[in-house]
Amino acid sequence: METNIIPQHERIGVLVSGGIDSTLLLYQLSKTHSKSKLYLWSGSRLDDGQFNLKHINDILLELKLNNIGAHNIVTFKNREDGKQKRSKLHKQFVDMFKLDCMVNGFTLNPPEDLGEGRDEKRDTVRAKKSEQNGITYYMPFVELTKKDIAKQYEENGIRDSLFPLTVSCEAVEPPRPCKKCWWCKERYWGFGEY
Repeated sequence: METNIIPQHERIGVLVSGGIDSTLLLYQLSKTHSKSKLYLWSGSRLDDGQFNLKHINDILLELKLNNIGAHNIVTFKNREDGKQKRSKLHKQFVDMFKLDCMVNGFTLNPPEDLGEGRDEKRDTVRAKKSEQNGITYYMPFVELTKKDIAKQYEENGIRDSLFPLTVSCEAVEPPRPCKKCWWCKERYWGFGEY
């Protein structure tokens, strides 16, 4: 499993969004780091309907994790507000819980253009390990696309149980999934369904 690159730490911070990548990350950590305490950090947007807490709670109930130390939920007004505050809040989270490392489910973009909304930072493979805010960040999926993630859902037998609980859509207004935004298109590209 990709999470084998993460040392066996006592206290691991995990960025959790309710999406397919962070859900796979939690699943793998539950198998590879069951003795570690997991400290979850979720940022949700309020003004544009991106409050994914219900999805996150459903995922956590399905996973039945017994090693969660805390779940820190931070709300932002909108996407721009979140970008401005995220780094500072991550540092506070790390300090508050005396974390040994942080992990997230960052993945690569598809090799083809799916339309408007592509995050160009995801076009280039990054290091699986980096130092930020005085702590080590691990990105075990950084070399994978959504098709690779879909394959892992299949191989781990979690496609039917966990995939339907996740959300990827970034639509400002219902319905979700909108089937039009970049994130919906990428999800469909990788999994063949929204």
